[in-house]
Amino acid sequence: MRDAWRFLDYKSDGLYMDSNGKIASGHKFYRESQKKLTKAQRKWKNKKIGSKNYEKQKLRIARIYRHTANQRFDYLHKLSTEIANQYDIVCVENLNMKFWNRYINRKMLLCIRKCGRDCCLA
Repeated sequence: MRDAWRFLDYKSDGLYMDSNGKIASGHKFYRESQKKLTKAQRKWKNKKIGSKNYEKQKLRIARIYRHTANQRFDYLHKLSTEIANQYDIVCVENLNMKFWNRYINRKMLLCIRKCGRDCCLA
């Protein structure tokens, strides 16, 4: 049986909080792949610019970024599908994240972006 409606609010230490108090945690895909990415970037900086190995290492880094982005989009898609199937009406808090960029410190901003909140409602 589907519920009639649900409100979703932004939560800084999670993805969202609904009107019943349920908190959805945002999975940290970027932080999981950060060690692998750092190692790949360190290898890349020592390659000669323009060489074949430089280009191959550049592609390896791009693959890590793409894999992280795909994980994030897949998680958000599954979560949004679950919400859409469970409720008839979903109301979402409208936040201007570009405005927040000026007032949030860099560490907090990185956390917000890497959890996929920029693409959540796109």
